Amino acid sequence: MYHSLMINGKNTYDDFGLIPTSRPIINPPSPKYSCIEVPGINGLLDVSKALTGSICYNNRVGSIEFLVPKEKNWSRLYSELMEIFHGKFMRIILEDDPFFYYEGRLSINSWKSNKNNSVVVIDYDLSPFKYESKNAIDGYIINQRNLNGSMYYHLEDAKILEIFVECESIGNSGVKVVIDDVTYNCKLGLNILPTLTSKENKSIRIYGEGQIKVKYRRGRL
Repeated sequence: MYHSLMINGKNTYDDFGLIPTSRPIINPPSPKYSCIEVPGINGLLDVSKALTGSICYNNRVGSIEFLVPKEKNWSRLYSELMEIFHGKFMRIILEDDPFFYYEGRLSINSWKSNKNNSVVVIDYDLSPFKYESKNAIDGYIINQRNLNGSMYYHLEDAKILEIFVECESIGNSGVKVVIDDVTYNCKLGLNILPTLTSKENKSIRIYGEGQIKVKYRRGRL
């Protein structure tokens, strides 16, 4: 096992011969804290959860260093990596964590050489959550059906559930979505709905009548 990364279908070892100098990890996202100085109280007033009821997070930022075997033509490989990855929005799967993917921007940081090997560093700036890769098409699970009643999408062991509903037709009773006890009326076309976040098992309910396509994904830290 070379602890490879799959980046938009490219394997860092099989396709480029890159060997990480240490087991690759994606850095955790830093929490977003917000505190206000209020006269008359000790310390600061923490309002980090005031808007959403939960802590929000910054992007995952870091870098991964790879060895390039000496038999590789370094200038050709460097140009290839620049063309494929530099500044691009990519999906990344770690060989050590194959059931989730990360997404965000990559950039080629630096290239260093000695008489035996070269080293290339790839920087990343990724979304805070990792997403389930099982059964995903282009990152999302897609269901298309003729809705007549209710259907549910469960958070299960995930921490977030992102969902989009595209209505191709709507019956007399309409198409509605319930997220955290709030009901949203869907219109014809694409409906972008709020993300469900929770530490507990919760569900998104879709009910009504119509021909719909649901695109969703689950994620966690």
